[in-house]
Amino acid sequence: GGDMTGNSVFPTAKAFVCKPEFVESGSEMHMEGYSKNAFFDVMKEAIKDPDVPEFLQVPESLVNVEQVDALVAKAQPSIVSRQVDAIGPDEGKLVRLTLSNGVRVSYRHNDARPKEFRMRVSAVGGRALETKDAQGRAVAGAAVLINGGAGEYPPEVVSRFASMHQFSYDCSCGSETMNFDMLVHTTVEQAMDRAMSVLWLYLAHPLLDSRALDRFKVRVMRGAQSMPKSVERMTTKQLVECLFATETQWRISELSTEIADKIELAEVKELLAQMLVPSNLEIAVSGDFDVAALEAALVK
Repeated sequence: GGDMTGNSVFPTAKAFVCKPEFVESGSEMHMEGYSKNAFFDVMKEAIKDPDVPEFLQVPESLVNVEQVDALVAKAQPSIVSRQVDAIGPDEGKLVRLTLSNGVRVSYRHNDARPKEFRMRVSAVGGRALETKDAQGRAVAGAAVLINGGAGEYPPEVVSRFASMHQFSYDCSCGSETMNFDMLVHTTVEQAMDRAMSVLWLYLAHPLLDSRALDRFKVRVMRGAQSMPKSVERMTTKQLVECLFATETQWRISELSTEIADKIELAEVKELLAQMLVPSNLEIAVSGDFDVAALEAALVK
C-alpha cells in the first residue's frame, strides 16, 4: 500500500516486516520488532550476491537417466492387462491398465481444459491405518513426504524445478487414502517425462527429512492457536463433539498440539512404508495429454 506525500506524484511504499524470535510449545508466537535499518541491511547484503546458493541450484533433470535406464533394463516393466470402457457418447473412453509391478492405472483423454492434465496417485490406507494411540501419523506422513524433498534434493529445489517446467504437485491425507496430486501443462517440452520423474522420486526415493516433521508440528500449533478466531472451525469442532461419541471423535477432529508433539519420525516412516508399495497404488489421469507418451512413461 501507500499514500501521497509531499510533492511526489508516486505513492510511498510501505512495508511491515517481522520474523519469529523463537517458538515455544504451547505459547504464542513471539515476533521481533520491525527495524528499518535492519531491513535495509538485509536487502543490501542480499543484492551483493544474487546467485542462487549451490544447494538450491536447479539441475536440468532431477534423475540420472543412465541409472533409470539400467533399472528399466533390469526390471523390464510392462503393461500386463488393458480394459477399455466407453463412458458415454460425448465422454470418450476410460482405459484401465495393470502394470507388471502391480500398480493400477486409469486414464481418460479429454480436452475440456486444453493443454493440461491432472494426475492423482492414491495409496490405500490414510487415517484408517491410525489408531487412537497412534493418531496423526498418516496426516504427518503426507506433510513429511511432500515437504521432505526427494532423491538427492531438498524440497525447495524440487519445487523450483516444477515451477520452471510448468507443473505443480501436492499431497493430502484422507480418511481412507493418501493422495499425491499433480497438475501438468503440456505446452512445455518433455512435460510428461519431467512430471513422472518427480512422481517417481517422491514414491521411490523420498528424503523424509526430520525438519519437515518439525515444520508440521509448528503448523499444528499455529492452527490450534488460530482456531478461536475461526467461526467455521469452532462450529465444526462443536458439531463433532455433539454428534460423535468420544471414542470416535479423534478420527475427524483436527489434530491437537499435544498429539502432534508426540509423533516420531520413525513412526511416520513405518506408516508410509505400509502404504507406498506398488500393489497398493492406483494412478488416475485425466485431461489433454499424449496417450502414447503416458503409457511409455508408465513403464520407464
